[in-house]
Amino acid sequence: MKIPNTSNLTSLYSPSTVRRVQAPKGEASFQTKMESTPVQKRLTDAIQHIDDSQRVADLKLERLASGEDVDIHGTMIALQEADVTLRFAVSIRDKLLEGYQKIINMSI
Repeated sequence: MKIPNTSNLTSLYSPSTVRRVQAPKGEASFQTKMESTPVQKRLTDAIQHIDDSQRVADLKLERLASGEDVDIHGTMIALQEADVTLRFAVSIRDKLLEGYQKIINMSI
């Protein structure tokens, strides 16, 4: 069984959105350190990640459909990752719209 090269697979989270966890000296608990970036940049990065995962999945599927020697397992994983990221984005959008509607319908 051929093991594919995993260096070209996209990660689930981009490095700019991952929180770094550090253990404080002398304490047993963990604290998260979050980078302070504008909301617009985080949103743009998230949308770019969704687009990248969709493109990777499409490219792998095209190669599989054209009869090239590709890893079917890797192709299916890329398709599932693209599906999950898109569903997650849609659910975030729905929650944002729901919150916006609640604010608009508030009486002052």
